[in-house]
Amino acid sequence: MLNEALGKEQQLPEHRAANLETVLSNCPSLEFVIDGTERPINRPKDNDTQKKYYSGKQKAHTVKNVIITERKGKVVYLSGTHAGKKHDKKIADEDDYSFPEGSTLLQDTEFLGYSNRRPSQDI
Repeated sequence: MLNEALGKEQQLPEHRAANLETVLSNCPSLEFVIDGTERPINRPKDNDTQKKYYSGKQKAHTVKNVIITERKGKVVYLSGTHAGKKHDKKIADEDDYSFPEGSTLLQDTEFLGYSNRRPSQDI
């Protein structure tokens, strides 16, 4: 499964949003999917920390990342890890992603209103 996600180049995904446009422009299809992923964690003991990591959507304490993949499935970007309470769109807005001109970005309703895309890109 890992080999399939890394692709035949066996290249790890980019972790710096500043380098994202360069990495994406090297993808042949210029079709990308952006999505959030959550992983459960043990319940923190401190009350304030519990609130920060509690995901109402998952009804559990979680951490999350935003990933950008080529439409064919290769992961090209993995954001930093954030507390489960933070919304996926807010992570994307704060990281300030840039996509190459002429690219297509597919997204689900979690990113409704995502405004940091160039006008030439399709939904």
